[in-house]
Amino acid sequence: MNEQLINDLCEKFHTTVDNLIPLYSKYAMTKDITSIVAEILLIIISIATIWFILWRAKRNDVDWEWDTPVVSIIIIATAAMIILICIIGLILDIRDYILWSISPEMQFLDYVVETVQTVK
Repeated sequence: MNEQLINDLCEKFHTTVDNLIPLYSKYAMTKDITSIVAEILLIIISIATIWFILWRAKRNDVDWEWDTPVVSIIIIATAAMIILICIIGLILDIRDYILWSISPEMQFLDYVVETVQTVK
């Protein structure tokens, strides 16, 4: 390979990457927004579930066969874990969204490096 061919290939590579960054950045930001909305909805549903169970327990309105204190505790614990996981995911998605909007080039390069490492 001569030097001119290497320079041409490098230039084409940089042009391709420069064209891909805005597209992938828009995709990643849309994916992060979708994840943020989904996590907020899960948090709301989990809080509503906990509230409903505690409200029923306060009223002593237990008329379903499956509605025992043990089942209620399991449901509340599961909803609390879902809330915790969603909050962690929400923090990470917001961080990614901010990073994509500030520095899409660095995020794209991080993505490429992660992809190459997983392929190896």
